[in-house]
Amino acid sequence: NVIISLIIIFMVIVLIIGAALLFMINQIKVESTSNYSLTNEEIDEIIEDSKIILHSSIFSLDEEVAISNIESLHSYVKVISIERKFPSKVVINVTKRTPVFAMPLTDGSYALLDRDLKVLELVTEVNYSNITIISGTKIESVQLGVFITIAWLSNMLSEAEDLSFVNARFSTFIPEITYVSVDDDYDLIYLKTNTGVILVLRNNAEGIGDYFNYAYTLYCDNTKITEEQKTYGYIYLNDEDVWGWTSSL
Repeated sequence: NVIISLIIIFMVIVLIIGAALLFMINQIKVESTSNYSLTNEEIDEIIEDSKIILHSSIFSLDEEVAISNIESLHSYVKVISIERKFPSKVVINVTKRTPVFAMPLTDGSYALLDRDLKVLELVTEVNYSNITIISGTKIESVQLGVFITIAWLSNMLSEAEDLSFVNARFSTFIPEITYVSVDDDYDLIYLKTNTGVILVLRNNAEGIGDYFNYAYTLYCDNTKITEEQKTYGYIYLNDEDVWGWTSSL
């Protein structure tokens, strides 16, 4: 009985060690989307900065921590996912973030932000095409790779994306955004379109997406607004809470 017990214990130990070796991470790979080409050096940096440890258990991998490690040090990298390929391979799937907004900072420079409002780059001048330049509001100095919170901008962009305005398409349609402080009830946000007319939205952070939807719907309604009216004036919500067009405010 003692011998049998020892054999069982030995077999259990062997199985545990075998399982630990079998599910030990021995390969970490970075795969990028077709529009994002990475050099071998960049791939090695992403793997190193992920802090995923070779020869550690694949079950101990914390994907959220690894994603945060990578994104904080690589501003233009967006980690789509981190996959465990059992028994011992980890794949980091990445793509390149696209700058959408140029947000002014209090020191006179600009932070280039993507649709997630991640700081991709800090510049003194905006010499980029297909980027929406924001004015009338500023933020404090920020660091590369951080995500900033601007509720009205995030909510508006979310609705815009539901209307297929994604990345460059949004910036092409809305090249300029001006934030205007009005009173204690709400501020106004002026969206200058590429045809000339300005969409005027009230800054109700939660409802601003609906305002964008209503304004854009009127913009597209050729029975209510002419092609000429799309070249100047304003699309706005009047005091009777009715959307319309006016040549001046």
